[in-house]
Amino acid sequence: MTSAGDEIPMTAVKTLPEADPKPEADSKLTKYKSSKTSPDLGDNGRRRSESDAPGGQLEGVMTAARSLRKYKTYCQTQGADRERHSSVRVSPEALAKLHKLHEVYMKIKDPERFKQLEDITTARIMEAFSKGESWQVHPLLPEKEKERPLHKRPMDFWGAKQKGWIPGAEAEAALRHWGAAMTNTKGLKGVRDTSIGQDNCSIATLRDGWEVFCVMDGHGVDGHWASTRASQTLPFFLQESGCAQMLQAGGFEAALTTAFEKVEDDLEIKAHEEDIRLHFSGTTATVAVRDKVRDDLWVAHVGDSRAVLLVPGEGVVYSTTDHKPTLEDEARRVEESGCVIEHTEYEDGEIEDRIYIKGEDFPGLNMTRSFGDIVVKDHGVIATPEVRRWCMSKYKTAYYLACSDGVWEFMSNEEVSDLVLGRLEEGKSCVEVAEELLKRSQMSWKVRDPEYMDDITILLVPLDDSTRPAGGFVTSLLVCGDCLDGIRKGNCRIM
Repeated sequence: MTSAGDEIPMTAVKTLPEADPKPEADSKLTKYKSSKTSPDLGDNGRRRSESDAPGGQLEGVMTAARSLRKYKTYCQTQGADRERHSSVRVSPEALAKLHKLHEVYMKIKDPERFKQLEDITTARIMEAFSKGESWQVHPLLPEKEKERPLHKRPMDFWGAKQKGWIPGAEAEAALRHWGAAMTNTKGLKGVRDTSIGQDNCSIATLRDGWEVFCVMDGHGVDGHWASTRASQTLPFFLQESGCAQMLQAGGFEAALTTAFEKVEDDLEIKAHEEDIRLHFSGTTATVAVRDKVRDDLWVAHVGDSRAVLLVPGEGVVYSTTDHKPTLEDEARRVEESGCVIEHTEYEDGEIEDRIYIKGEDFPGLNMTRSFGDIVVKDHGVIATPEVRRWCMSKYKTAYYLACSDGVWEFMSNEEVSDLVLGRLEEGKSCVEVAEELLKRSQMSWKVRDPEYMDDITILLVPLDDSTRPAGGFVTSLLVCGDCLDGIRKGNCRIM
């Protein structure tokens, strides 16, 4: 970290082109078209690398700082002024300071805290989900550093490979046979946008039978990295010996809190190894663990990826609360930890609240808890989850729905509940319902701006055991014997 005596290298700042219109002197807000992900795109729409971006790495830091702006917001009136894209002014001095913070962080070869932490490789995570009934399904990121708008990602399957399975079709077959729906779709950040979508998710069954559902929504220039890593490691840590023993003993809150701590540590280790800009990148996380013995759902979350429990005939019976600066307890914590909350009210009556380190022009976050965002981890923006128990014993049928804010931005809990439960009552499957919710959410964005749409992730899971295959997950996938033979005969129960 920089001290009062550190010299900020301002020569690089002076060579930077003027990036944004200068704001009015009495406001930190300036109107310019930005996106939730990095707006620093080259002429062909790809994200600029440090070598080809004007100003080099420092401009990359500028991009990262700006891309922390969580939302585009809109006026309710139509016409030329219907859009309102807000960004926070970040001074050259602040950008240089962020740049130096990142440089100092990367130069530390062996931080004392890292000595106590274990380096978890992807190969080890995959191996952990390759034994017995344990498995994980999650979206596949594009192999190249680009992704077309509205791309619906295919799913990957980590689990024991069994004779008779069709290579490459395990994930989709697993979700379909299990009755669950998972969709992870990139949004639209401009006409030529090829940036990586920042949402991610996973569904997993642990060795002892616990079911885990994760939704993550990244932000910042490396937000896609943070959300992907967290969605894959959180089920892994819950399955490891310490958390697994807590789950067996009924200590769900302790297990989830510990797993969140391990994920935050893991992100910081990997960010250091891979030169990820985690100082100004992060992700939300909403995770549910099903206690099949007591018929409860334990939900832990940081940020604003909302989850609800839907019951036919009753609607929303449980919901998470978005971690925003508007919540009194959340605001008190960040303010007592050295942050200030700036409130801006617009002509249409909408109020925007953003968090700054006191005396600084960054980061401008509008959430009070997250993974990553190291620059404010000592200033009250914590990775400690809020954990709640959702009792399901009195509900014969219930559905767990978790979505990134691409759904919730323009749809209320009640609107989503009416759509989902209404279509389920009509006999549609969870997959069909999730697809309709995706299209409805995309249309809500499109009518407000044809050139911008948030990433959208949806998990819809039936919690009624009558919808689950008997005899365990792996056994149920093998009931057809030779899958190819089953498809040829037209009696495959999966496809």
